Amino acid sequence: MKTRRILFLAAILISPGIIEQPISAQTAQDQPEMLSPVNRVGEGHVDLEFCRVMFISEVDVPAQESGPLLEMPVQLGQAVEGGQSLARIDDSLAQLRLETARTKLAAASEKANNDVDIRAANNALELAETERKRNYQLLIKRTLPQAEYDRSALQAKQAALQVEQAQRDMQTAVKEAQIESHNVRAASDSIDRHIINSPLQGVVMERYKEPGEWVNAGDNVMRVARMDRLYVQGLLDSSLFNPHEVEGQKVTISVAVARGERLEFQGRIAYVSLEKQNARSYIVRAEVENRQHNGRWLLLANEEATMRIHLGQQSVTQAPEYNFGAGRVYR
Repeated sequence: MKTRRILFLAAILISPGIIEQPISAQTAQDQPEMLSPVNRVGEGHVDLEFCRVMFISEVDVPAQESGPLLEMPVQLGQAVEGGQSLARIDDSLAQLRLETARTKLAAASEKANNDVDIRAANNALELAETERKRNYQLLIKRTLPQAEYDRSALQAKQAALQVEQAQRDMQTAVKEAQIESHNVRAASDSIDRHIINSPLQGVVMERYKEPGEWVNAGDNVMRVARMDRLYVQGLLDSSLFNPHEVEGQKVTISVAVARGERLEFQGRIAYVSLEKQNARSYIVRAEVENRQHNGRWLLLANEEATMRIHLGQQSVTQAPEYNFGAGRVYR
């Protein structure tokens, strides 16, 4: 029995299917240090095998407030605009807080605009000053006792203090109105946060929650990704071309579809890594225009692709001499 097991394991290890299995684009991204670039140099171009299609923008859209989901008007695969509503959380409590804040603001604004106390205090001060001045004239003529004048002078000072206090009360009322205005704005913003909007133009890729479920602030509700433009990333042998020779160059992306057919897409190198991916290669990333057929996007994320970089004449003449006829493969 033990001998059979050993023979079975040996057969698996020497199986050609196991030995010759190519490294997929996903594996290349997970373990880049184990992948040698597969490049095919031709006349005026270089082909990069085992490239990977990636999202340019992909966002998990979170809830900003806690509560039950009332509605989710968008479906999987639906195209959405930036700022479009994806879902709504129950905001009844937030609406009540907004109405309370508005009522307090109205009361505070009315108080801030009411200058009756200031006018009354000014009238009292004017009367007290008149009496003080009259008593002063009588004091000079020695027809009024000093104590009586001192009383009228004290009343005038108290009236001036009442004016100052009324003015301070008015300033406090104005500040209270400003605070209530901020409370109204905060309550209004809270209502807005109960609506979950798409941060970008794209397609709904996943729904993590459904109507009726409770969500907490920070919970992801949907995943939205941009599909009109995608990245295609691959590895280029650093012994073939320098980064500045491929940066900004046009590319043609080829992907396999059903029944052995292939589709091509156009783009341009948008990024060349500033560090080596391993000892002999660096990452190049092209931004590619996607297109639709019958309302469905043709280029899909995470699929394997071949990238042809169309080299400028200067890059070709500076490159080593290759057999440009059928192309040479470098691993």
